[in-house]
Amino acid sequence: MFVYTHSKTIDNIGEANSAGGDTTGFRNSTCFSCDRSLSLQHVPDVIRGSVRYELAFGSGRKYMNRGWMGRVVGGWSVGSFWSFDNGFPVRVSAPNDSNSFGGGINMLPNATGQRAGLDSRSFVDKAPYFNGGAFSRPASFTFGNVRRTLPDVRNPGTNNWDMLLEKRFTLTERIGLDFCTEMFNAFNLANWAGPGTNLISPDFGRLFLRQVNTPRQIQFGARLSF
Repeated sequence: MFVYTHSKTIDNIGEANSAGGDTTGFRNSTCFSCDRSLSLQHVPDVIRGSVRYELAFGSGRKYMNRGWMGRVVGGWSVGSFWSFDNGFPVRVSAPNDSNSFGGGINMLPNATGQRAGLDSRSFVDKAPYFNGGAFSRPASFTFGNVRRTLPDVRNPGTNNWDMLLEKRFTLTERIGLDFCTEMFNAFNLANWAGPGTNLISPDFGRLFLRQVNTPRQIQFGARLSF
């Protein structure tokens, strides 16, 4: 099975507990369109692929289907599940200097006219991930003019492979034993957290290599069928 989805999601208000930690209210209650941007849930490219294959060896198969060799090499299956996406949009913020809305909502910065996206970047700890010079701190009692999410900068995406190796033993005509090895994140790929997004933080615009997925895990299981 292979599934590819290309999509675009736009909204002007975030869902509660959304991936980007957005609030559920408008910053400027007189300008709902000012918050219109790519959704924090927007992931344009998503790929899911899975495969399971029974090896052509052993009893009833094409190769090595007799004798002790057929018992050793027969009954094996392999499987894999691959998931990939190119990450959620980046959302930058500025301090709420005017203490508006009770001070609990971060404001948006102003755009300086520079481009936020970088032509090239490397996944090195503390390396620039986007152009921090593209933003400036808004004056007190004003709303920044940057959109809720950046159109040209995305958080690091995900890339993960899970794999399965399974062996079936036929004990009798009615009883079988399945032994499997499951490997989650089989290639031990690291998926990184996003960059610093608070305008007044010294980490603003820089990527810190903090792994957000689980390193490789291997588990074994057995199932008796009768």
